[in-house]
Amino acid sequence: MVARLQSFTPPWMQHQAFRGFSLRNQLQYLQSAISDFTADMPNSSFGPLSGLLNRGRAKHRLGDSVGAIDDLTETMRLEHGRPVYAALFRGRVRLDVGDYEGAITDFTSAIEVIPGLTNAYRHRAEAKALAGDREGAEIDLRSYDRLGGYDLPAYK
Repeated sequence: MVARLQSFTPPWMQHQAFRGFSLRNQLQYLQSAISDFTADMPNSSFGPLSGLLNRGRAKHRLGDSVGAIDDLTETMRLEHGRPVYAALFRGRVRLDVGDYEGAITDFTSAIEVIPGLTNAYRHRAEAKALAGDREGAEIDLRSYDRLGGYDLPAYK
């Protein structure tokens, strides 16, 4: 199936990024996805934002936290002060590597742009709890519950 997917290029697939999207969730193919995102960035009508964001997510899943943070930081710079996706994902990477204060900052940035972003509250609560701020974690969990208490699938 995957070999078929890699060789199949329908007319509507204009960029290698589409193949990167389809391969991103399969760990054994993350290197290929990273290559596709990188190759597509100069040609994308969206500019490098999507490629950097998805390449950073793929690097994180591959275990390259430094590379992931670098790509997501550059994405945040290119988002011109309104970081949402990159802030959320970089916060997750920072949380995974134990940079709780950095994670809290990133999740807060995402919340400032989209106050109803439930995932950011839940992740920030986790970071606050791990940083020793139990009261702050409880406040964020209450906000998460008040907003519906579910994560949007695209942000998991």
